[in-house]
Amino acid sequence: MRLLANFKKSVTAVAILSLILQPFVNVISASAATTTAHFPSDAVTNTVAGRNSWTSPLKARTDNGLFSYVDVDISGESTRLKTNDYGFNIPDGVTIDGIEVSIDRYAEGGLNTIEDREVKIIKGGVVQSANEASTERWPQESEVKTYGDSLNKWGTTWTSSDINSSDFGVALSVLNNATANARTAYVDYISVTVYYTDIEAPTIAAHDNETTFEATSTEGALVEYTMPTATDNIDEAVEVVCDPASGSQFPIGKTTVNCTATDAANNSSKSEFVVTVEDTTPPVLELIGDAEIYVEYGADYQDQGATCTDYVDTPLEVTVGGDIVDTNNVGDSYEIVYTCTDSSNNSADQLTRIVNIVPRKVTVTADDVTKVYGETIPSNSELTYQVSHQDGLDGLIGDDTLSGELDAEISAPDAGTYDILQGTLSDPKYEIVSFEKGFLTITPAPLTITAGAKSKTAGDKDPALTYTVSGSLFYGDTLTGKLARPAGETAGTYLINQGTLSAGSNYEITFVGAIFTINKAPVVAAASTTTNNVIPFIPTTTETDTESDVLGTQTTDNDNTGSDSSTETTKKPVDNNFFNWTLFGIYDWVWLIMLAAAGSWWFFARRRDSEK
Repeated sequence: MRLLANFKKSVTAVAILSLILQPFVNVISASAATTTAHFPSDAVTNTVAGRNSWTSPLKARTDNGLFSYVDVDISGESTRLKTNDYGFNIPDGVTIDGIEVSIDRYAEGGLNTIEDREVKIIKGGVVQSANEASTERWPQESEVKTYGDSLNKWGTTWTSSDINSSDFGVALSVLNNATANARTAYVDYISVTVYYTDIEAPTIAAHDNETTFEATSTEGALVEYTMPTATDNIDEAVEVVCDPASGSQFPIGKTTVNCTATDAANNSSKSEFVVTVEDTTPPVLELIGDAEIYVEYGADYQDQGATCTDYVDTPLEVTVGGDIVDTNNVGDSYEIVYTCTDSSNNSADQLTRIVNIVPRKVTVTADDVTKVYGETIPSNSELTYQVSHQDGLDGLIGDDTLSGELDAEISAPDAGTYDILQGTLSDPKYEIVSFEKGFLTITPAPLTITAGAKSKTAGDKDPALTYTVSGSLFYGDTLTGKLARPAGETAGTYLINQGTLSAGSNYEITFVGAIFTINKAPVVAAASTTTNNVIPFIPTTTETDTESDVLGTQTTDNDNTGSDSSTETTKKPVDNNFFNWTLFGIYDWVWLIMLAAAGSWWFFARRRDSEK
């Protein structure tokens, strides 16, 4: 039965706990407060002759479905189950209004005959309150019973220290009205809720008795003073209200400020302090711009000045003195002095500004130069540039020039692009903050090469390929390589191309090709006495392997190349042996078969004619 009851209790524990705690989190009224339900840290029982003692009293500390119990004899009574050390921390300065005790309990064993014998409060470790025991029989299912309420003091007086004490607690004992059988009483927990009223006023923290402010006009000043703070025994934050309020207009002289702090229980306390408004502060000088500035060489210096303000007077005139600035002297520094005084003869602190003359910041952009290979390259001193100011003004002042020269990074006059750098270009009156390099570009010199037209008869050697040159070669440069035509010995036309002919990267060649013509070889006719039979002429042939093989003889018709005519034979003649069994020998065998066929035809034709 105990196990069954424990199981039922564990199933319903969460629901019961929510019902118990719900009323304890609400405030009773604007002037009253309540704690949440507190559970004990300790629980004990005692031994009394003739009474039944509780088993596992510590299980009555927590709402967890684990029960302390007592088996009560027929018409018997239990000893006291005492819980204590509830861990309250009720502040001082309150009145205890009531105490409420909640017990989660049930009885087991036939007819319900268990009821309260006593339910009392333990004060100072002594059970001494009124007995709030109920005559109701305990239920056979777990149920929470409440004793006392928000206005029940259990027949005694209380202080916060009484309840905060570790020996504050609850004493419970039961009796069994059964005349036939013993009964068992179970308790899961005993919780306590305390209701109290705040009666202590807030405390306003110490504040300066007198605070002085500077007048901002003839009417005084809008004063923003520091608000006093207040603490309270209950409320975490207490508002303080002062009159006149901070931020109000205070006249020149002394004004008393009255402050009141009120807590949630309507307990209040008061304090006061004095605000004094007077005009004793000198005016304030403020530079317009920086206290140290840098002015470029040759610039038109305009002083930015200063402002002088006063709490009472209207803006005051500023007196400017000190050095006269000359921006033509790079490296010099000048001191400008500013002063002012208000109508009350309060003088502002003197201010100074340092003006430093520094080199003019300029950007130099090198001019680009383009030349054709062979033309004269300008020297560094001949390179030009543009000077500009970062604000869009003229770069150089008056007739000024920069010293030094640019530097073109070129070691040989070959075609290409070369950087033009700053070199030694500089001047003490100017600071070149940005240099944009230029480019010296040398483009290839133009050459036009025109090939000469050539021809031959099939089977003959290629004639020399020739060309003419229009343009100039410089610095002892010469043409290298030779012209070429596509490989082949078949009668027809072939385009003569540039081949490997080159003047190098410093020249851009425009090549004009020509036609190489191979004419057919002549055919020889053989006469017959009876018929006009023709026996074809069989020439020897020259084979070519690749396009570059057929180069022939190269000659130039123009002295600008700087070289003589040259002849180069790159073709290896093909073996004309009819019995050559190489790939090209097959061609000779075809001619041999054709010749044999023609001879046979001629022989039989002559025989036929002689027989006739």
